[in-house]
Amino acid sequence: MRYCSRQLRNLPMTPESALLYLELPSSVLMAEAVQPLTDAAEQFLAARYKDITKFQEEVMKLPLAGVEAILSSDDLQVASEDAVYDFCFEVTRTIIHS
Repeated sequence: MRYCSRQLRNLPMTPESALLYLELPSSVLMAEAVQPLTDAAEQFLAARYKDITKFQEEVMKLPLAGVEAILSSDDLQVASEDAVYDFCFEVTRTIIHS
């Protein structure tokens, strides 16, 4: 598992691959050997979508694991906390109505 995780980390990260890594079964995600891979996936998504207002439509289409990785980042670039609140409200509304 450690070898596979290391090999996957060496491949170019894409939004699709990052989301695949974050949506692995919980039994795999809990393994210590996979933690660096999931950390890299979270960091990739957080860096790519750090301005959630600029990418709002795209981020709204991400699975919850991707949205959580982005919102958990300390590097969000938003005008105010109100923008993050509004975004979270929209995500919640979309989930409820789907």
